[in-house]
Amino acid sequence: MKKNFTLLAVFALLCMAFPLQMMADKGDVVACWFPKGDDASADKQQGQADFNNCVMVCNTFDFNIWAYNSSTSKRALNYNMGVQPEKGTVADDWCFLPAVELKGGTQYLCDYCVINNRYDQLDTHHEFWLCKAAATDAEMQKVHDQVVARSEMNSFSDEAATPEKSFTFEVGEDGTYYLAVRLVTEFGSDTEYSGNMFNNIRLSDNGEAVGIHSVEHSAKQAPVYNLHGQCANDRQRGIVISGDRKVLRP
Repeated sequence: MKKNFTLLAVFALLCMAFPLQMMADKGDVVACWFPKGDDASADKQQGQADFNNCVMVCNTFDFNIWAYNSSTSKRALNYNMGVQPEKGTVADDWCFLPAVELKGGTQYLCDYCVINNRYDQLDTHHEFWLCKAAATDAEMQKVHDQVVARSEMNSFSDEAATPEKSFTFEVGEDGTYYLAVRLVTEFGSDTEYSGNMFNNIRLSDNGEAVGIHSVEHSAKQAPVYNLHGQCANDRQRGIVISGDRKVLRP
């Protein structure tokens, strides 16, 4: 009788421990880039380290591209662009965030703060992509599309007034991944400045297992567009968009 009781007690403890472990995984922060918390000095140090480990790919003419803004009030990944309309009015620039290890069959939550560099400049547009390598010709999938309206609060000073953005995505297999921020804003001839600042980019386990597998996209079957969103023919060379991927046609 005593032996049976002991076995039941051990079994009960195991049953309790297993769901507790499962619950502990949910909400675990996997990475946080460009933090803005109470310790400004530590934030600046990590933010600069994060920036040093990013990979930038810039396809447009501009004066100021990706940088780290270390000012105490902002502390953010900064994309700032002074436009010369005759030399290019479409932003198509990428920032690949530092690599992170993700689990297959898992859903992740990414939340972040973003503001326009200047109040009432214009509506800006950015995307997030999940990539297998820090390169625009890598296997990648667009996981988020966001417009930042010109009317949104243009200051990290009032955190409560800065709308937080978020999205979820699913990972098919274990591996090293990169989240990439892509600026794809088109500017008018009267626009002098534009850009965005990002901070508190936080990636966490969303606590949901998903039964998915990696999917290979066929570039031959997918519609092909140029960087202006126009349909591209078979003869067009350079960088084109095929499905969810950027392809370089030699």
